[in-house]
Amino acid sequence: NEVKSMDVLHELLEIERLMFPITDDHKILELATLHNQHRLKYATILNIEEKLILEYLSKYCNTLKQNILAKQDAEYTHRALIIGDSVAEYGLIQYLSGFADWKIYNISGSNHTKKVPGTHKFVDADLSDADIVKFVLEEYNDATHLYFVEKELENLSGILDHIVNLCPNIVDIVLLSNLEYYQIDDNPNKTPVSEYNEHYSNHISDIEDQLIRVCEDVPSINWSILRTEIDHVIGFSMNTCGNIATNILVYCSMMKELELPLLFPGTSKSFNSLVEATDITMLSRIIYWLSTESTPKNNVFNVSNGDVFRWSQLWVKLSQLYELDIEVSDRVDLEEYMVDKNNVWELMQLKYGLQDFALDDLVDWGFLQRVLNMDYDRFSSMNKIRKFGWNDYKDSIEVFLEYREQMRYAKIIP
Repeated sequence: NEVKSMDVLHELLEIERLMFPITDDHKILELATLHNQHRLKYATILNIEEKLILEYLSKYCNTLKQNILAKQDAEYTHRALIIGDSVAEYGLIQYLSGFADWKIYNISGSNHTKKVPGTHKFVDADLSDADIVKFVLEEYNDATHLYFVEKELENLSGILDHIVNLCPNIVDIVLLSNLEYYQIDDNPNKTPVSEYNEHYSNHISDIEDQLIRVCEDVPSINWSILRTEIDHVIGFSMNTCGNIATNILVYCSMMKELELPLLFPGTSKSFNSLVEATDITMLSRIIYWLSTESTPKNNVFNVSNGDVFRWSQLWVKLSQLYELDIEVSDRVDLEEYMVDKNNVWELMQLKYGLQDFALDDLVDWGFLQRVLNMDYDRFSSMNKIRKFGWNDYKDSIEVFLEYREQMRYAKIIP
């Protein structure tokens, strides 16, 4: 009799479900609430203990939820696995999550990506431990697109050879590489650097060559390598102290609060060197374009905003915005200069109602001084990717200023 009664209960629930279309988790919650309200009625009519009714209702709603999740999952035609700890990682997650047919997985080495909306699965793992990452990869074996956006490329060495076996559905791999490949430090007169330059032998080329070898063994996998000035990737991200724009803008805000000159911690030569930058939205659009359009596959491209600028030009703009005088000095150690100013940041947070980010989560003074204090030109040619059809560009200084407004709106800086 109990079995028959449960069969009748199931039929009642099915009738209610047909009268109450289920489209998402929220609707399941509403239906479960309705069932809970009716549990005493079910128990009385069917002469079943209320406890058994509740157990069955729970199983029934869980089954509905699993069926909906399976249906939603089937609608994803692209499953992106983003591996890395960088500003580019944050931007790519945000960009791809705007497409309804993309499911986003993320293996990161930092906590900031937990705040990125649109990530379906997130794991915070030590990217330098290949065994841990390989273990985690087994959870993402349905990924179709793989994006390596890790600043420390050496961390990928122990992963690449296992990707094909652990993620058998991969059809496209993009590696975000670095202008360090071109060894500009050894020969600063070679700018703009080009993909058609000779093949270099260094720790960057080792990773690039390893990726190419892996993909050559599996013809169904397309690959792209994008070389950019990785320390000059600009865009909105949180808890990313390796974001050059965040470093500069927090620094400007603190100098304004202290009524100190806007010191450039480098030589006059580095102050006037030509450099490039890459907006994270631009970079994400290029990655999406390479992955989804009928662009030539298996290529190396330089990527940037498509222009060059001097730090001196940015400093003039910032000095005008913050109403500060400019000083240039390579005799100042920025870490020592800022070491006693943490309390200033805390007071600024209270004074202006800023978000409660520790200063160390936003800036790295040693990183900022290193990036600003390179006294030679560092920029690349975009001719190759333009020949293949990418013709968009951005004004890098305008990108800095747009990002400043985003940070002010998010209450990160005043």
